[in-house]
Amino acid sequence: MEVQSVIQLLHSTLSAVKVERENATNQLAILEKTGGFTAVLLQVVISEEVDPNFRLSAAISLKRIISKSWSPAQEKGLQGEVITVVADPDSFFLSEGDKAFIKQHIIQALIRSPNKIKTQISLCAKNIINRDYPDKWPELLNELTKNITSNDLGSTYGGLMVVRLILRKYEYATKDKQRKPLLEVVDKLFPIIIQIFAALQNNHTLEAAQLIVVICKCFWSSSNFAVPALLADPNTLMQWMTYLLHVLEMPLPPGSPTDEHAKEFPWNKAKKWAASIFCRLLQRYGDTSGVTTPEGKAFAKQFMELYAPKLLESFMRILFSTKNGTFVLDRVLNSALSFIDHSIRKNSLYRILKPNVDELFRQILFPLLCFSEKDWELWQEDPIEFVRKESDIIEEFYTAKSAAANVVFNLARNRGKNHLDSMMTFVGQTLMRYLNAPQEQKNPREKDGALAIVGELVDKLLVAPNYKDQLETIIMAHIVPEFKSSVPFLRSRACSIFGIYWELEWKNPENFQIGLQGVLDCIGDKELPVRVRAILSIQNIIKNDLADEKVKTILPALLDEFFKLMNEIDNDELVACLEAVIESYSHEMGPYAVALCQRLSQVFLGLISREEDEDESALAAAECLYTIDTILNAVSEMPHLFPPIEQVLLPVLDRTLDTKRTDYFEEGLKILTFLTYFGESISLNLWSFVPRLHEVFVDCIDFLPDLLMPLDNFISRGTEHFLNGGPYLTMVSEMYKKVLMEEHASEPCVVDSCKLIEVVLLNCKGKADHLIEPYCSIALNRLAQAKSPRLRCYLISVLVNSLYYNPLLTIGIMDSRNWTTQFFSVWFQLVPELPRVHDKKLCILTWILLLSLPPAQMPAVVQTGYKQILDTAISTSHNLMLHKKRLDQEAEEEAIREYDEDEHDLNKDEIDDEEIEVEHSASGADAVQIAEDGDDDGFENYDDYDDFFDDDDQEEFTTPLDSIDEVSAILDFVTSLQSTHKAMYDSVVGDAALAGFLKDLYEKKNEPKPEPKK
Repeated sequence: MEVQSVIQLLHSTLSAVKVERENATNQLAILEKTGGFTAVLLQVVISEEVDPNFRLSAAISLKRIISKSWSPAQEKGLQGEVITVVADPDSFFLSEGDKAFIKQHIIQALIRSPNKIKTQISLCAKNIINRDYPDKWPELLNELTKNITSNDLGSTYGGLMVVRLILRKYEYATKDKQRKPLLEVVDKLFPIIIQIFAALQNNHTLEAAQLIVVICKCFWSSSNFAVPALLADPNTLMQWMTYLLHVLEMPLPPGSPTDEHAKEFPWNKAKKWAASIFCRLLQRYGDTSGVTTPEGKAFAKQFMELYAPKLLESFMRILFSTKNGTFVLDRVLNSALSFIDHSIRKNSLYRILKPNVDELFRQILFPLLCFSEKDWELWQEDPIEFVRKESDIIEEFYTAKSAAANVVFNLARNRGKNHLDSMMTFVGQTLMRYLNAPQEQKNPREKDGALAIVGELVDKLLVAPNYKDQLETIIMAHIVPEFKSSVPFLRSRACSIFGIYWELEWKNPENFQIGLQGVLDCIGDKELPVRVRAILSIQNIIKNDLADEKVKTILPALLDEFFKLMNEIDNDELVACLEAVIESYSHEMGPYAVALCQRLSQVFLGLISREEDEDESALAAAECLYTIDTILNAVSEMPHLFPPIEQVLLPVLDRTLDTKRTDYFEEGLKILTFLTYFGESISLNLWSFVPRLHEVFVDCIDFLPDLLMPLDNFISRGTEHFLNGGPYLTMVSEMYKKVLMEEHASEPCVVDSCKLIEVVLLNCKGKADHLIEPYCSIALNRLAQAKSPRLRCYLISVLVNSLYYNPLLTIGIMDSRNWTTQFFSVWFQLVPELPRVHDKKLCILTWILLLSLPPAQMPAVVQTGYKQILDTAISTSHNLMLHKKRLDQEAEEEAIREYDEDEHDLNKDEIDDEEIEVEHSASGADAVQIAEDGDDDGFENYDDYDDFFDDDDQEEFTTPLDSIDEVSAILDFVTSLQSTHKAMYDSVVGDAALAGFLKDLYEKKNEPKPEPKK
């Protein structure tokens, strides 16, 4: 295969002629499966004589081939074994020769490529390392050693990039065995890397900065989980800290960019990484209670004593240098402020910080929190982007403004006795200066900063004796007037602060109403960011009872405003706020439910059809579906609304339950579950989705847990149609069979398939006789392999349900295969382990059914074990009664605890300046070891009844058994024995323990019934 012919094909893929472009693409697709093709692509990438565009095309093609054709995918089996996933018959995988050639030349390709191509080649190397290193690429470390010790900076840089790729593979590994390759890299290469770092200290070129960036990344990845022993060595650590601090403090070269390109400037990147490393070390090792190993504690002590104080002083110098006009990247400011934020809680560092706090607050924190010139430019030029950035949690996490807000918050929270008064004095002076200044001298940005601080201090001010009584006055004097301000961002800030202070106890309720009206007026503001902020603040305001009457009167108009805004901007917070309003006024939603669902349906379908801003649209679309859930829940007691709601939601169901696009499948299933459960009946339109559920299951059985609830509704609420309206019973039976016969099916899937068949057996009694034999056979076969106690219990439940469905038919099937005796033995052994109240109840009712059979039809195993079965039924009924009583008591106690929870504790977060910082043990002072009892091989020895119920019992579901009282059932049966089996009755009442159980059960039966809940 000639290199030139491949270059020509790459050239043709960029042709303006469609036919030529398609022909070239098809020929390359054929060549991809030809041996030696990847070697040619790599040669094209490396060749500096080839057009850069063709080199880039070759790199992208190589990346794609390596990604999909390097080796078959593998996954972990149930026992941790590695399983090679069976590939498509048409799949192609590279030969060992091709892979060897790529490994031999990939680093050279990385070294000799321009930056744009380097990105693609590094992804190639990453894919290979993740699959082959170290076992199938043992020579890589030696090759990297040659590269990074080269006198050529390009070779060093390329080698270091690959070192970082190896470290990234293992940076989140927690176990020693998993971390071994990372530690080998550190031990072998980091002594060389630190020498390179030292040699770069006085090199101010861009190439040096790029090398320092990748060196910092290597340190970051190597120490992510724990600092390796080599790096924790005092001498080695001193070198790293010294060189990193030098990078952080060194002035930027003259002419360095300060505009939007600054963040891509190599020296700024180097400073960013150095600052991030220092900040993370303090977060990780500043508090030794989270450090579990002796080595970690020793490193923490070394870092906090020798380096943290110097770093704090350095970060403060950097922050204060900005007041002299020094440019500092926003991400560096963020790290500096985050370091200070964490220092507030460390007494040793706070003592250094404390004398500088007032100056820091006035000169650094406050200006950062003020509305900036950049904010105003973005507001005017792109208000939608302004709103997006304000609600972008990830972006906000890395800004200097968010870090400044955190510092203000934690100064008040942890050191409020020292700093709250001085901060509020400054805020008060700023607000009064704005209030008293002539119009032309007012500084709205300063006022915005002051109000931002008031917002950050809400938790403290609401409970602080010196301030909580003044808040209403402050709001009326400095916030409410801004609802009508000529400055848009002050109108927005007023809405935000009024919403933040929703918990304020208003002395004059009329003042609250004035503020509420101000927010409502701003919902119709001409400025988009003001409208969004006003409507988002409603989410908090409606939590105050004073808002109820007003909001109810304007509810239709308010809901309409939500949809107007949602048509203007894709914002998941808006939809979440709408959901909160609907939830708060659920009892008022009936008249609006159909229209709301229709509007949300239209918004959802519009959002998912957009190609731009896919992430933002996807979040907003998902929130639309959550809000529909909230509406359906709000009107769940109004079944007459469900038919019209169903009609407007059919397009949503059609899209979300699309078997080819399952991105919103779970949300669609929730809607389907609501419609099939709360509606008066299940329509044919909804039944049409059952085949889709089956199709999705066939493609991926892991969807079964999500399918269970709607399928339960179809079976239990539409039983006749389920049995006679189509092949639905066959579909469900196939699903059960497929899961239980799938060797690698997960335990949750097997459990849910058992639950699914239980629904069939309980609801289709007498109408599925032909399926009892296969149901039992499959369950027994799987039971023989099952090792998990929980799984065995659910498999037994299928057999018990079959007995309850038809005891004679089921035992006849078991007898014909010699299963009966073995089944009863296993069943009684597992009774104490059955996980749900429902399972115990089913056993009790099944035992009664078996004991009630006419003597001529009673199976031999029941006749032989009659007394034992009866004793177990009585004792199980008693334990179940006690367990239910305990659950009721716990629910009552929990309600009392929630009611008695303390409100804000003013001093709960304060840290005394002289307080000694205590190192907590890794396990914690309150650690409790829970011991489990040993084996229990008897079915009547389980007095500790609470040990035999687990979290599965918390599931909410309904079955035909709910209407049956098992206490009445067992007592009625025992009473009937007086006339049908007097000797057995005398034996039972003559047993002191059983007689005591029966006495308790009679008392329970005769208790007054509680009033039904309204």
